[in-house]
Amino acid sequence: MISDKSNFELPIRFPLAPSKWMIAVIYLSHPGALACIYFSNIPVLLSQAMYLIILLSLVYWHYKMIYLLKTNPTELLLNDKDEWYIIDKIRGEKEGEMVPLVLLPESYVHTQLIVLVFRQGSHKNAVILTPDNISRTICRRLRVRLKFTLSGGR
Repeated sequence: MISDKSNFELPIRFPLAPSKWMIAVIYLSHPGALACIYFSNIPVLLSQAMYLIILLSLVYWHYKMIYLLKTNPTELLLNDKDEWYIIDKIRGEKEGEMVPLVLLPESYVHTQLIVLVFRQGSHKNAVILTPDNISRTICRRLRVRLKFTLSGGR
């Protein structure tokens, strides 16, 4: 039996998990930046300050990727009315609290990368999705929905 509902009427719900590819890029870019400073002709005092900033950045990202994201079981939900919600299972006042988000037109859709830019109140946040941190089916459905949403249905 064929369903009367189209795929655009079905909600898309997926957990936010860190991308292994993005983590690898972040971890490999820091030693690359250190090597660039080492081989450049920069005064010693300035290069040491730059080393310190890059190492602090690496520590910050390591803490954020390993500790914060693994203990943050949040999910995104795109319902059938093209409304976005973030479902926070830990920090919400109630378990599974749904907070509405507004998708901004600065969002980017590509076959290998989806960048969702949201506004939540006065804050702007971006979510980067790659095919390795969401399933292929959800990634494909989300790309199709976003192409229609961001282009105004054309």
